[in-house]
Amino acid sequence: MNGMSSLSNMTSMPNIMDIFQQNLGMSFILLVIFIIAYWRIFEKAGEAGWKSIIPIYNVYILWKIAGLSFWKFFLISFAFGFIIPILSGVAISSGSGILGILITILSIAFFIYVIVTACKLCKNLSNSFGYGTGFAIGLFFLMPIFLLILAFSSNTYNKIG
Repeated sequence: MNGMSSLSNMTSMPNIMDIFQQNLGMSFILLVIFIIAYWRIFEKAGEAGWKSIIPIYNVYILWKIAGLSFWKFFLISFAFGFIIPILSGVAISSGSGILGILITILSIAFFIYVIVTACKLCKNLSNSFGYGTGFAIGLFFLMPIFLLILAFSSNTYNKIG
């Protein structure tokens, strides 16, 4: 009898492919919304809209629109692509020694730098379209919603820096 009840429980579980297809559909919808929002923001800032659909390059252009330095973009991109994974591997392999602790502290410090830079990006992007600190906070925490507001508002772009 136990085997029979477990079989009936298995048939009542949701199919993993159904869940995957639902998430895939929602992800596609969000992707289209992001493309539309970034396209409009880029055009408002005087950049070609097609630049918003090229990976990595679109982030660089967004940094440029926000008036941030190429070198900060390069440092963060390089760090996330190469330095942090290597440091994490060294920290894991060195165990709980002093090297592992130092690398962990360095990784945390860099992570804080990335968060501060992301806040600065949101602040500059907000200011360049005539919004204030409250909008920048919204952009940081609720980016999809505030990007759409930025894209479809009547505010114009004013270059910073």
